[in-house]
Amino acid sequence: MHNLPNMITISRIICIPLLAILIISDSDLHIFIFTLYILAAISDFFDGYLARKLNATSEFGKMLDPIADKLLVGILLLAMAASQYLDIFGLICAILILFREIFVSGLREYFAGRLNLPVTFAAKLKTTTQLIAIGFYLAANIWAILTPFALLLLILATLLTLYTGLIYFYEGVKFIKAAEETK
Repeated sequence: MHNLPNMITISRIICIPLLAILIISDSDLHIFIFTLYILAAISDFFDGYLARKLNATSEFGKMLDPIADKLLVGILLLAMAASQYLDIFGLICAILILFREIFVSGLREYFAGRLNLPVTFAAKLKTTTQLIAIGFYLAANIWAILTPFALLLLILATLLTLYTGLIYFYEGVKFIKAAEETK
């Protein structure tokens, strides 16, 4: 638990409530919020990279990293919705993203130990796109010209999110059908 990659992941988790509070409070610290978010978002790359590079992978890290990603995306989407960063289209995207994330987490829990639902390249791309879209929304508070790009990225992230959710759902249905056929 106390290796560098895990400490980076834990640091990301610790930043999330602070970021959410700053966003919701509508503070004028837009550059600080954006900078702190960028550090939290890129830590997702570095914790995994360092875990592999330092041969410091752990079961704790494998469990905690995706939780940190979902907390960062989910809580910041909620904070952005509460502070009206998101228009109606952004809010619909946020709802769909949160729906998928909770749904797939439930699938993983249901199939735990019976069906391996590995993280796919598409799922990694989904998370990266979600993080970039949120970053653009935070940057748009500094540079308003970025707002349309933020929405386009959030729509792309939503489409990737739904696509990967359907893949996981399809794999779950296949597993259940196969299990019923063997009865």
